[in-house]
Amino acid sequence: NGVWRLPTGGLHPGEAIETALLREGREETGLRLTPIRFLFHLRYEWEGSDKTFQSYGFLTAPTEGTIKSSDPHEQITAFQDIDRSGLAAVVERLETLAGTWAAWGRFRAAAHRVLLQMWPQSAAVDQASPPAPPPTSLS
Repeated sequence: NGVWRLPTGGLHPGEAIETALLREGREETGLRLTPIRFLFHLRYEWEGSDKTFQSYGFLTAPTEGTIKSSDPHEQITAFQDIDRSGLAAVVERLETLAGTWAAWGRFRAAAHRVLLQMWPQSAAVDQASPPAPPPTSLS
């Protein structure tokens, strides 16, 4: 009964964004990544609190490794490649989680929705448009 989502992560105190991107990519996917392009910066508040969060989206390419999670706290059990319609389904699932997971789902869905809006609806992808996102992970 897991939920698919894009790999994510957090900044350690004093850590540069690119350093966190590479570390989190390795921890959550087992892959050594190369940043290709910055995609977005999103700033939002957790529902019902005054905590502000920021998300940074990047297009990356794997350069080495085997896809697997090395962070047991994430509870990632599987990976899959998705197309644009698959990302839309992930957004829908996250936004409609119920019960104690509802706020978490809406929080996680925000960055996914930004990426979905950036992804061209046509099958053709050019250099100015983000290609397929990295694999989603099941947690």
